[in-house]
Amino acid sequence: MLGFACLALAIDLPVARWAAGRDYPRAVRELMSIAEVLGHGVGVTLVVITVFVLDPSVRRRLPRFIVGVALGGLGANVVKLIIARDRPGAVDLPHAEVAQTFGEWLPLAHNGSLHQSFPSAHTATAVAMAWMLSVLYPRGRWWFGTLALLVGAQRVLGGAHFVSDVLSGAAAGWLVAVGVSSFKRGGATGDTLRIPSSSQDPRAGRSPARRAGGNDDSPPVHQIAAENTPQRPPAAA
Repeated sequence: MLGFACLALAIDLPVARWAAGRDYPRAVRELMSIAEVLGHGVGVTLVVITVFVLDPSVRRRLPRFIVGVALGGLGANVVKLIIARDRPGAVDLPHAEVAQTFGEWLPLAHNGSLHQSFPSAHTATAVAMAWMLSVLYPRGRWWFGTLALLVGAQRVLGGAHFVSDVLSGAAAGWLVAVGVSSFKRGGATGDTLRIPSSSQDPRAGRSPARRAGGNDDSPPVHQIAAENTPQRPPAAA
């Protein structure tokens, strides 16, 4: 995805010029307003509350969900403090070049929001949440991905970010969410349930009584066979 973000630099300005000042239909504007909520803390909080209330079976997994989504957005915000980039609204779009949209390195918190375009933290949060929701509810993964896509589209069509900002934010959110969801704790991998095979069962090879937890004092099979074998008389000299 980072590769696509690099390639998208070539279309950043043409797409931004197309989106700037465009009068979208009312339905599109309303959809973009709703989608934006899914890219920041308010939307995440509403989703967490909804899952907590409707599905008690996954409540114990919500802390990992929250950490994955929060770190996804936080990671993008940290990058903003390292790389400065002007938002489309702060750029002279008709005459600017892509290189001119980037500013100094390590601006930290000195730059305002207008110069914190790279990457999109909204998209990073939405993608991280889509992944973490897919871990909880795999059957809805396409729907969650579609919602994250709407958030990214809103950031571009609304003039808040360039296309490469959105793709970079998506990559950051995805990488963080995958890392958090697959983090090993206590020998188990994330939310994946591992069922040991018979070859890994320490009880394998025991007699049925021992595997059932009973006391099996019978001698080994080879000892029984030796005891039941008739003894031959010694040969005459």
